[in-house]
Amino acid sequence: GQNNDGALFYLPTGVATAANGDVYIADRGNNCIKKVDASDGSISVFAGSCSTTGTTSATNLGVFNGPQAIDVTPDGDLLVADNRNYCIKRVTPSGRVSVAAGICGIKGANDGHGMDVPRAVAASGGTSFVFSDNDRHCIKTATFVR
Repeated sequence: GQNNDGALFYLPTGVATAANGDVYIADRGNNCIKKVDASDGSISVFAGSCSTTGTTSATNLGVFNGPQAIDVTPDGDLLVADNRNYCIKRVTPSGRVSVAAGICGIKGANDGHGMDVPRAVAASGGTSFVFSDNDRHCIKTATFVR
């Protein structure tokens, strides 16, 4: 179902497990990232606001629009392919959201990564990661600034 209840999902598309056992889920239909706590199994909204969709702006990086895929870096940061915002976002363990690649809200932005529709993302060590761009039919590498 579509609501802010952490236990309800709507089109979950990506799952990743942190070193401590916590599980993160890209809930595409609810436009948020959810967390299953390893210690007690509780489910909560970790990033984004479920059922609130929109284009990311410089002042509102926490808005997701169809998060598609997710992975965890060795340092515990999440990498999220924010599909309909056309960017890859990084979410710290404390929930702070920043842009890791692309210019959110601008399809095909010329930022050196120029992505259209990110579908998958994988951490590849340190601050490096790999992502797929469905519309451009390619795989790209990038790094984020800590």
